[in-house]
Amino acid sequence: MASAEYGQLVEFLGRQFAEVDRRFDAMDRRFGEVDRRIAELRHEMLGHFDEIYRRFERLDEIEQRLGR
Repeated sequence: MASAEYGQLVEFLGRQFAEVDRRFDAMDRRFGEVDRRIAELRHEMLGHFDEIYRRFERLDEIEQRLGR
């Protein structure tokens, strides 16, 4: 392979690598956003479960006071 051809190949591969790297960066940002949204949803769901358990505990307390 001639020196000029080698230089062209290196330049071409460098551009291709840069494009692939840019796409990976974009995917990393997208996955980061999905992770953030899932964490928010999980936090919200756990809050709802906490409220449900609090209400069950309150019902148990009322039931015990009524002697059932």
